[in-house]
Parts: sequence; structure tokens; C-alpha cells
Amino acid sequence: MISSEIRNNLSKVCRWLCQAFLVDCNQFKLGFVTKINPKENKHQILTVEDMSTTTLSNTINFRLKDTWSIVKTIADIIIKQEDGVYSFVKSPYKQSLRIYKVPEKEEREEN
Repeated sequence: MISSEIRNNLSKVCRWLCQAFLVDCNQFKLGFVTKINPKENKHQILTVEDMSTTTLSNTINFRLKDTWSIVKTIADIIIKQEDGVYSFVKSPYKQSLRIYKVPEKEEREEN
């Protein structure tokens, strides 16, 4: 159960792991909840799992070093661009990130 839920929400788990490593957190608590009634906002806790951040990162092959390399790559691309406002767009089902420069006319209207 837990492995399939982690696999289905891998991007969220990776984000949480990255945040945990940045604040030097050693323990993780993953809670699984379900709605009692689909029409209401009340939830019921199914289970809570305790695990260490290193165990979870080893389980899903998450490496913080890879995260920093992604940040460095994006920073290197942005540094080469001229000054301006840029928009980052990530397609939900692709591993690509598109960077668009916002035209100065739209930038002034937004301000």
C-alpha cells in the first residue's frame, strides 16, 4: 500500500524530502487519510507511518545532489539571458521545462 501511494505521488514526496533535507529533518511521518463522505470535507485517518529521511530517500532513489544540479542548470540558462521577466512552464506529463520571456509591454501593464 505505502509503496504504491509513494509511487503515485512521487513528485510530492521528492519535494517533501528536499525540504526535509534543507531544514536538517531526520524523521518523516506520512499520514494516509480518506474522506468519510465524498460530499463533505470530513476526513478519517487510516494510518501514520514513521520513517527516516535517509530510508525514504534510499527507497525511492532520491539524491539531493541531483536536485542541486537541476537548480544549477536552470540558473546557468537564466544567467545567459538578457534582463527581463521570465515565465517557467512545465508540462505535467513531460520532463521538460519551457522558459518564456514576458514582453516588456505586458510587463508594464502587469505592474
